Amino acid sequence: TSFDETLHQLKYDTNELNNYIINLLERQIEGNLKDEIIYYRKIQALFPIISILFNDQTKVEIFVQIQINKEQSYEQKSSNDFNSQESIHGVHEIERLLIYVRYPPIFQHLLTFIRTWAQHVGLYGQVYGYLSGYSWAILCAYICRRYLSPIKSLSSIEHFSIEEFFSLVQQFFSTFAQFNWSSEALRLYPKSYKQITFSEKTSVYNRGSMRIISPSPPYNNAGRSTINSTRDLIIQGFQRVLQLLNKINTITCEDKSNALKQILELNNDFPNEKTKSLLQLTLSSENISELDEWIGWMKSRLAHFINDCEEECHL
Repeated sequence: TSFDETLHQLKYDTNELNNYIINLLERQIEGNLKDEIIYYRKIQALFPIISILFNDQTKVEIFVQIQINKEQSYEQKSSNDFNSQESIHGVHEIERLLIYVRYPPIFQHLLTFIRTWAQHVGLYGQVYGYLSGYSWAILCAYICRRYLSPIKSLSSIEHFSIEEFFSLVQQFFSTFAQFNWSSEALRLYPKSYKQITFSEKTSVYNRGSMRIISPSPPYNNAGRSTINSTRDLIIQGFQRVLQLLNKINTITCEDKSNALKQILELNNDFPNEKTKSLLQLTLSSENISELDEWIGWMKSRLAHFINDCEEECHL
């Protein structure tokens, strides 16, 4: 058929083949599924993605990944010493993190608190050289696993007090403010993980000024977008919270509740006195749909540009 002929012609061009499959999916969406979908959009990424929102508010993301050279793929897997596919979407990684935390509901509360704080003070976002939501989740999972006792009953979760939650938050900022980020890696490895030697570590593992190793294969560095300057700002953010807690009373339950509120009320102090100059870049497009399609890719390129500026130009 003409379909087979097209696939045969494109079988040596991965990008064109990916785009061809995406276009076929788009035609199906606009035709057979048109009445069942509120909207959809195509996203340019490492693998082309179509994001779909159905009438019942179900959201689906379809990505196309076609491996042509099976031998090359097998060799790559063998060199990295892992047996499962690397996940494309962070939601699956978050679900796996729940295996390592003592109390999933408390972990989720802690993660919500920490992410809210990070967003308020401007330390959130992988594309800006900071930590992604998944990286913050690993940090929270580390604290929960280290400082919470194994769950005994559901009632122990229901009776988890504000004092206990405050202690968990305090441990979070104290632990990571003192962590030696310049030379150590934070890990949540499963017991079956065979630790690789330094010479075997991939470039993805070594990339980034903060090494927060994913507990899921292939154990990449979730903090690989960080650079020295953003790492220092994140550490300063941790220290800033500790300074706040040292200044205020945290004796009674009410004191601790107020302290938690004050942490979330901290503002972004950028640019501070250390900032010597600012560079503003404007991204424009012919229409909003084109901007939606390419903005993620452009942010990724911008992150690489900033990283190169720091490493090669010593900015």
